[in-house]
Amino acid sequence: NYEWWKRVAVKMTMRWADVVLLNSVHFRDFVIAYEGASPDRLIVIPNSIRLEDYSHPVDRNRLRAELGLAPNQIVLGSVGRLTYQKGFDVLLYAFSLVPRQDIVLVIAGVGEEKAALCALAAKLGLQERVRFLGYRRDVPQLMPSFDLYVHASRFEGMPIVILEAMASGCPIVATAVDGPRELIEDGVSGWLVPPEQPQLFAQAIQAALSDPAEAHRRARAARRRVAEKFNFDVVLDLWEKAFQGQVN
Repeated sequence: NYEWWKRVAVKMTMRWADVVLLNSVHFRDFVIAYEGASPDRLIVIPNSIRLEDYSHPVDRNRLRAELGLAPNQIVLGSVGRLTYQKGFDVLLYAFSLVPRQDIVLVIAGVGEEKAALCALAAKLGLQERVRFLGYRRDVPQLMPSFDLYVHASRFEGMPIVILEAMASGCPIVATAVDGPRELIEDGVSGWLVPPEQPQLFAQAIQAALSDPAEAHRRARAARRRVAEKFNFDVVLDLWEKAFQGQVN
């Protein structure tokens, strides 16, 4: 998803690469077919985070107090650039289809679609239940404040923010695209739905909120998955082996 001339430049220079590193196995076919990568030079090393950074106690009521919400208010959260790629318009349509009215959607991020998204929220009658927080540096503190993390991207690499939600023990509904499919096991560690399907996304939100025990079970499974596959020390070992020529 970048300009054609950049793709041509990549393809022309790919022949000189000794190793091509990918952060998601779902890019493998693309870089072989469209960027001229040699299959025997590809190494997949996923993104990672430090699990311990998301293990500190957090006051869940802090965000609610900051936004003027009741302590028992149900909060959906989403973090990312306000761009077409991230599908916040799809998320707003999905949110408008959730029948419950006791929910607030919190969106953290900046981008060129901010004005359009605010206008869409108003058009859908959501202006009182959608809060745009702008740029935030406190995502590790925000995540545990959410009752559900929602991610409606149209396409993705391997989003760090989903790893952050997983590490925070926050239940997740996301679109089944590229990296998220590699991070989340549908029905095990979260809910995955097709992109561009607000009705199905709304149904998944409703399913997660209507069964808190199941949501927490999947959230715990997601945190274990981070510890096993995406924790910093685990991925650092893959990098060391790559530099030593031990990964293929």
